[in-house]
Amino acid sequence: MCQTKEETSHLKSVVPIMNTFPKSKKSRFDVAVFYTGGKDSTYLLYYLSKQLNLRVLALTWEIPYMSDSSRKSIE
Repeated sequence: MCQTKEETSHLKSVVPIMNTFPKSKKSRFDVAVFYTGGKDSTYLLYYLSKQLNLRVLALTWEIPYMSDSSRKSIE
């Protein structure tokens, strides 16, 4: 992407950027997050649940090439 910065500057993200998340009145969860066991998704789970006090559904899937470190974090 860095080499094509000018060519791709008109592209927009398909993922909406949200700064606030409403509490759900119809579900047990307010947000869902795909959890990989890495630093980024671990911090995101912490931030959403502890800092924003949201009810988070953490989703993951076991893949053949998952590292032992990721597997331990998920557990």
